[in-house]
This record gives sequence, structure tokens and C-alpha cells, in this order.
Amino acid sequence: MEWHLYLLRHGIAADYAEDGSYNDSMRPLTDTGRHRTRLVVRALEKMDGKVDRIFSSPYLRAKQTAEIAADVLGVETVEESHSLYPGSTPQELEALLRDIRQPGENVMLVGHQPHMSMALAWAISGQNGAMMDMKKAGLANVRFGGTTFRGPGMLEWLLTPKWASFIFPGEEW
Repeated sequence: MEWHLYLLRHGIAADYAEDGSYNDSMRPLTDTGRHRTRLVVRALEKMDGKVDRIFSSPYLRAKQTAEIAADVLGVETVEESHSLYPGSTPQELEALLRDIRQPGENVMLVGHQPHMSMALAWAISGQNGAMMDMKKAGLANVRFGGTTFRGPGMLEWLLTPKWASFIFPGEEW
């Protein structure tokens, strides 16, 4: 049964506070990060992308990115997963998807670089060590014909905020 996996890298986050008031896990999205994330997810919506469940890294910037996606796409809840921490492996994501995904259910995973790029390469090639470059607020759509996450998935598209802006002429990216 065909299903889609959407991989979304978090949007632009604030730099570390000079006074140490927040650490890496607490860096929020910037206004530009929120805008570009919304632009990319609106492009997915315009292309009739359907997402049934959204999973996010527990880090603030990823949760905020996932919440924007949920709002735009009408997904009720965002679920956190430690499998989306920076440094997690594609194999951990494969186990997560195997445990949670129902047949035909489309899933969005929101996380960090280089993790999302490694997961994308794993999804389409089934190989460790391969990399694809995902920009901040970049969104990939991988279509699968079976139940597994490990390749061979078909990369349908990889969208950056700049390319999404072409879908909405006159809107800054």
C-alpha cells in the first residue's frame, strides 16, 4: 500500500543567547524561520499533500516548526519522539515508523541537520553514510510502495523556502 513520508528540517532558529539564558535545545524559531516554515508547509498543502501524523524532535525549534505544520495542515496533535533528537540514526527512525505507522498513513518527521538529510538518503537508497543537503525549513516528500522506511523510496520532490516562494508569487521567502 502506497504511503508518503515527509521530512521537514526545522526553520531558522535564534542564535545562542550571549548571557546563556537558553541552551541549544531551547533555541526558538526566529520570525523569518516561522515565515519560511509556513511558506513551505502551505506549498505542501497547495500540492494536496496529506499528512496524518506529525512527529517532532523535543527541541523547541523543531516543536515550533511541527506546530506550524500541524496548524496549516489541520493535524490535531504533534507527537514528540526521542528518535528525532540530533544525532539519532536512520535505523531509529525506521524502528519508530515500524512501531507507530498504520497502513496507508502518511507521516511527517520534523528534526535537525544532518539527521534529516541522512534519513532522506536512507529512505531513498537504504544506505548509511549517504547525504542529501536539506536547507532550514526544507521539506522532502518520499513515496513508498510497501511498509518499510528503508529504501527504495521514491523522492518525489525536495522543496526549499526559496522554491516554495515561486508557488506564491509576490510573497517574500
